[in-house]
Amino acid sequence: MGVIITTAGEKLMARLQAEGKPLVIDTFIFAEIPGQDYEADIDPGMALPAESRIRLRYPIPEEYRAYVNPNQVVYSALLGSDVGDWAFNWQGLYCSEHKTLVAVATFPAIEKRAYSADTGQPGNNLTRNFILEFNGAQKLTRINVSADVWQLDFTVRLAGMDERERLSNYDLYGQGYFDGGGWKLVKQGGGYAFLPGLAYVGGIRAALVSALPVPALSKKPCDVWLSVCLKPQGSDRVAEATPLWVDPGASVADVRDDAGIMHYRVRVACVDASGNVTDVRPPEFGDADQPGYIETYLKNNRRYTTCATAAATVAKTAALPGFILKPGAWAVVRFSNTNTAAGATLNIGGTGAKPIQYHGKALTAGTPGAGRAYAFIYTGSAYELVGDVLTLAEGGGLSFDAKGHLYVDFSLVPDDQMRAIVLSMMQQGGGLNVDGKGKLYVDFASMPTDRFESMLQSIRVPIWLTGTTQVYVAPDGVDSAADGRGFSTAKPWATLQYALNYMATNYNLGSYVLYVNVAAGEYGTARSESVQPIVLPAFTNISGTVVIRGAGMDQTVLHGYFVNRNASTNTYHIRDLTIKQDTTSTSLYLYCITLEYEATVQCQRVHFIFDPAEGRTNHEVIRTIQGRLVLGLYNNASNLESACKVTVIPAGCAALFSANGGQLIIQTVVTIDGTCTASLGVLYANGLGRANMRCISGADTQGKISQGNGQISGRRAAAHYNSIIRLPPGNIEDIIAGSETSVTSTGGQIS
Repeated sequence: MGVIITTAGEKLMARLQAEGKPLVIDTFIFAEIPGQDYEADIDPGMALPAESRIRLRYPIPEEYRAYVNPNQVVYSALLGSDVGDWAFNWQGLYCSEHKTLVAVATFPAIEKRAYSADTGQPGNNLTRNFILEFNGAQKLTRINVSADVWQLDFTVRLAGMDERERLSNYDLYGQGYFDGGGWKLVKQGGGYAFLPGLAYVGGIRAALVSALPVPALSKKPCDVWLSVCLKPQGSDRVAEATPLWVDPGASVADVRDDAGIMHYRVRVACVDASGNVTDVRPPEFGDADQPGYIETYLKNNRRYTTCATAAATVAKTAALPGFILKPGAWAVVRFSNTNTAAGATLNIGGTGAKPIQYHGKALTAGTPGAGRAYAFIYTGSAYELVGDVLTLAEGGGLSFDAKGHLYVDFSLVPDDQMRAIVLSMMQQGGGLNVDGKGKLYVDFASMPTDRFESMLQSIRVPIWLTGTTQVYVAPDGVDSAADGRGFSTAKPWATLQYALNYMATNYNLGSYVLYVNVAAGEYGTARSESVQPIVLPAFTNISGTVVIRGAGMDQTVLHGYFVNRNASTNTYHIRDLTIKQDTTSTSLYLYCITLEYEATVQCQRVHFIFDPAEGRTNHEVIRTIQGRLVLGLYNNASNLESACKVTVIPAGCAALFSANGGQLIIQTVVTIDGTCTASLGVLYANGLGRANMRCISGADTQGKISQGNGQISGRRAAAHYNSIIRLPPGNIEDIIAGSETSVTSTGGQIS
């Protein structure tokens, strides 16, 4: 990707600075340039592309112009799913007042798609940022809005990353580590110089590429310290090292300067009255009690050795110079001969014979094996063999050949055990058979369906549905995969969550419908502190759907809330039940249903009861962040029979219906019972959200949010930040319950 300020842009900046006038950049231009090499240098003399190549001229709102620091300003464009379809690989910043292309960026082509209700094509949302950096950028553009007001501020995040890296280095290197001659002070000519090399001071890496001359010292004797900090440089932070000359024996502590930057110090040299230098840099990796010791420990201790002791000798020996025997010491030993002695011991590096154990027990003959390497850890009394060791039970039929290869010797298997093995393999329906030449093979056709499916499940291969499938959930059920449970009313599962997870894990819907039938009764715990969500998992499918079907509204009651927490594109139908959010939790945000990822959920004859703990007003009863949530039958003209109901018990909510980035379609009559104030709006759209109340057939059967028992107050509708609410013909007072006038802001529309 290339980014430049054009020659025309530079001239305009210089002229406006001289005249004391502001530079107003007010337009993004997006274009597609065929055959463009985005890695090539951009011509500073570039002009606007031909009009046929320009895909969009985007007026930049004032709130999308901000400064990062005095020398950096940023411009942003928010391209919603109503923009497209086209591709672009070029973008420019344009000043309309002076008709000047100020800056250009090139990159690989990016697709911009628009949502289509006719084809069902999903759109994409893009945010494009363009940062300009030059001296006095904020002053010239007269932008007074800080970027952290409307963008993510990564300053704290990046500073935290720098600090975590520094602490990691400190754990390894300590306060001071110097590699070889790095930053060593030596006499050079009539003065001094620091030798090139690498240092870590306080965990900050300070590299010296070439020798750094130092003028003759005016102060002798003295101690020389090195002070290192991470100094801001543009939008980055770089290491800066500064020598300090202090009185002999003076203590120089780490310090934080007026700008809040920490400076870490370490003594590197002493200069006597005659000018002679004594190198006092910290030793390479310190000692066992200091950070950095682990590096020396690993560098100086090679932990691999061999043992050539005879097979029948109990006392095994292995040479390993420098090996220190203490609890936690480890070594890898390769054995030339298979051990045939019981109670073998091991002596590594002449540190003394210690018993060899596996799982706390002495080794039996046959282990260790010839030609194999084993890891041992000293426990304080014995060498514990780490890992898995194949031990052979007498008469089990397993043996080793002369090369250490494992094989089955059926002559060693007792007759009764051998007979059982053969019968178990050849029993009717077991799937094993013998061909005309006596060769054993697997005959899957002879294997019963339940066994075949069990085998597929054991190796996690999804089973394809061959038709519409029914599974069952009831209060007296059991969550188990045994005995064909879940596939009949006689053996139901106990919870809807288990049913969904089991079917999503083990089955591919293909093009068929899965009905999850939930019998009448109550599920979950009422008025619970810890509300368990009902997570809608991702199903493998082609076009198949999942129908969650209760026994009837107010007959099947699920305590909790629905949520999807995966990137699936599945379609779910939820029918004939009640979802009851009746928690004592004081969580800040609560819902009856929330779609957090792409999916389509259609609700028909569903009663949403919202009764959380008092004291919170941020709740949204029905919310979609991504995906499509439909109340009523999607694209169906007869929707009165699919009417839904909402009962709200608390005194306040942020919104009853929210399209906060996703799509909300209401094409049935939704009746609201209860007394509640919706502070944001009864129907609320935000962040490119789409809310559509569809006209079905006639004035009395259009999508409505109507007041039942009680009183709902607050704004009827609110649309913010490029979101859109579409209503059927008529007065909004007849379409949406509420008490206040609807509002829009920041590109929001109600049409």
